[in-house]
Amino acid sequence: MTHEVRRIVGFGVWFSALVVCVILWTRRQGPAAFPCVIEDTRQRVAFAANGYVGQVLVDVHGVVEAGTPLAMLEQSGLELELRAAQRELDRLRAEFEREESRVREAAASMPSEHAQDLRRLERDVESAQLDLLKGLADQEEDRILLNGLELQLARSSSLAKENLGAQARLDDDRTRRDATRRRIEEREATLQAMRQHVESAKSRLDTARSTGVKVDEQILLRPFHFAILVHEARITDIERRCAQLTLRAPRRARVARIMARAGEFVSAGSPIVELVDVDTLHAVGYVSPVRAGEFAPGRRVTLIARADARAPSRAQRGTAVVVTSGVAVEVLPERLWLEAGQPRYGVPIRFELEGSTGWIPGQACDIHTR
Repeated sequence: MTHEVRRIVGFGVWFSALVVCVILWTRRQGPAAFPCVIEDTRQRVAFAANGYVGQVLVDVHGVVEAGTPLAMLEQSGLELELRAAQRELDRLRAEFEREESRVREAAASMPSEHAQDLRRLERDVESAQLDLLKGLADQEEDRILLNGLELQLARSSSLAKENLGAQARLDDDRTRRDATRRRIEEREATLQAMRQHVESAKSRLDTARSTGVKVDEQILLRPFHFAILVHEARITDIERRCAQLTLRAPRRARVARIMARAGEFVSAGSPIVELVDVDTLHAVGYVSPVRAGEFAPGRRVTLIARADARAPSRAQRGTAVVVTSGVAVEVLPERLWLEAGQPRYGVPIRFELEGSTGWIPGQACDIHTR
């Protein structure tokens, strides 16, 4: 009997130990909390063109509204080009008025010489073709640039998925790509006017050659009319390029850092001003490598704030969505260490907060998966 009791007791102890181990293992693999820190959403803005910085129009810590000018590139070259184009347009308009008066007087008094009309029309065809060739060359150059920017954007997008710090470069590359694409689309209107000018000039010349008689006065005046249209389109294009030399805030934000000074040469896409979005925040959490695969983009988690000096005695809760997941282990920010001098490590996961009211940049919190 005693032997039987000992066997039962021994089995009970063994079974209890097994149950405890299973419970501990389940808790270890079950719901977990990971350290997290609230961060502000930053964006670096850049010019879409190369040039020398003429003015920086904002100060650090200042709040700017969407569309506020941040900086300007030197515009002296484009301003000279614009003034020259405007003078040429004024000259063409004055010449049009003189030619219109001359043609009407000639029509009233005597027929104009056919050879002179032909030479005038031939010069108009040649000039129209040269303008079109130059415009097509500029358009092809931008198309080649756009292809290169598309490849660079694809590389930046791939890097941004693996490295959280590459997001700013991705935004810069996307800005340059979009600006080049808009420039190509807007130039099509100018090229269309140039093509119409060429075809109209050829038609007028063919008509004059086939008739062998005096050309209608409206035909003689059309070259000036189309030349005026082309120069008006050029002025519009120059004004658009001038507008690109003014860097504007994409949204309401606070100026965190100014990264270029007046007189400094900057390349297209080089960051000029770093902005902090005053309306949105994000969070960066750090998880163990064995659990990192659970945080796929789009997954929702719960954030619970820790009580600290920044937000004492607050049990703030919120939800967040996974945006990107890191691939390498990194050292946690020092404020998330459990003990001073004892670094902690984890794989960074970036979250977008679903409502940022009440959260403070730098605030520590915990990620709860369930």
